[in-house]
Amino acid sequence: MPSFRQWLLASVAFTVSLGPSLGCAGTTTADGSDDAAGGTSSGGSLASGGASSSGGAPGSGGQSSSGGQVGSGGGDCGPCPGYACQAPIVLSVGSQTDTTQVNLADLTATGDGLSIDCQLYAACSGECVGQSLLADGHYSVTVQATGTLPAVVEFDIQNPTDCGCCGCCPDSAAAQVVLLPDPEADGSRACCADLAADEANCGECGHACTDLETCQAGACVTL
Repeated sequence: MPSFRQWLLASVAFTVSLGPSLGCAGTTTADGSDDAAGGTSSGGSLASGGASSSGGAPGSGGQSSSGGQVGSGGGDCGPCPGYACQAPIVLSVGSQTDTTQVNLADLTATGDGLSIDCQLYAACSGECVGQSLLADGHYSVTVQATGTLPAVVEFDIQNPTDCGCCGCCPDSAAAQVVLLPDPEADGSRACCADLAADEANCGECGHACTDLETCQAGACVTL
């Protein structure tokens, strides 16, 4: 016959073996199906004007930042995978075609209630990015530069409402924009040169410095 001590240890072992195990809670995708443990969801809509969108709003237990990492979860959710979220607005802009080109030295992108910064990759191409999270709704952005016709990009934002405990990305919009030359422009921007430093196109296209000058900050300066 087992001793009282042996009976007590056996009872404790039996109780522990029946206890529930903790794991990462499952999440629900944007289409209503269930993901595996620790999964994430994404969704969005195609935006009018050539813009596309993806992602969704963060759920409880996760943290998100535009262009950054999504939270690591906590509690019963367990560890969550980290992934990068696209900035809410990303517009890739170009102005060079087979027959035309326009310098984008002063490229801008504007919209009601939107903060968008533009930077150039080259004289005739750049990118305009908005980092602030967007509420659900319809948006319109006007992209332009001196010597171009304005281009209007329109898109809709619809953030998901159920991302599970690990969270997910907010909705975003991306588009390719080609700026065409303004037929009434004087042609001073009709080149893909660095107007700040190109001695053959100093300050404006076609304005050349002499052999005794160099181009600095868009002006010909005597050596």
